[in-house]
Amino acid sequence: MEDTKTLVLKFRKKTLDILNCFGDESYEKLDGLFGEREDIIKIFKDNPGFYTKDKIKDELKNTDIMELDAKIKELTIENIKEIKEKLVSINKDKFIRGKYETGFSGNSLFFNKKVY
Repeated sequence: MEDTKTLVLKFRKKTLDILNCFGDESYEKLDGLFGEREDIIKIFKDNPGFYTKDKIKDELKNTDIMELDAKIKELTIENIKEIKEKLVSINKDKFIRGKYETGFSGNSLFFNKKVY
């Protein structure tokens, strides 16, 4: 088994990778990285005798993981807002296009008639 410090450092690296994905806008990698972080947490939970809460807490205090997690939460909320705004815009455009396209195709008979 790996020691607590090694696992906390791996957890921190995955957290930094998540932040880099937000910066690069490579969102497809996020699911895998969050899964890898969950695996590390699961190791801690599955071995409570080897990894005590006090050891984990001490190692977490020695790193800046809490600040990094706060940044991830903030970026996630910002990106969700942006995506919702884009979806609303797309829906409006689709609605407007649908109204005009059906209107022109249905009224095309008027444009084809000759006036004498």
